[in-house]
Amino acid sequence: MKKIIVFLLTLAVSACTALQSRKAPASFDQVPLAQVQREAERWRGRTFEGRFKFYHIYHGPDRPKGPPREQRTPVPTHFTARAMSQPGHVVRIRLTPSQEAQFKRRGIRRQDVIGATVRFAGLDPDGGLAFELLEVTRW
Repeated sequence: MKKIIVFLLTLAVSACTALQSRKAPASFDQVPLAQVQREAERWRGRTFEGRFKFYHIYHGPDRPKGPPREQRTPVPTHFTARAMSQPGHVVRIRLTPSQEAQFKRRGIRRQDVIGATVRFAGLDPDGGLAFELLEVTRW
């Protein structure tokens, strides 16, 4: 009987720990991007929600070469955006080819504001903040 009780208690504690380790997305209203940049390793992998002003898509080596005038970068394909709650910071948000196609289908243009959930991927080689696009929550 004692073994069953110990087992059940252990199971309950591990379930509670697992639930607590899942953090809800942070809002860019709550976390200063300057702090994320200073403590990049601490924030790596954390998800954020916010509104972004879309600027431009840059294609990296992970995408086959497109038209001759296409802007290319040595880092993965991404778009630049400004976090609306912290207008002093421009960030890079990595996107997949299917996400890029979705942007084109929706007619997203420079200066459009989108809502998105992103994951902090770390710093790019030039020290800029790099995020991965998880979901567009508002077009």
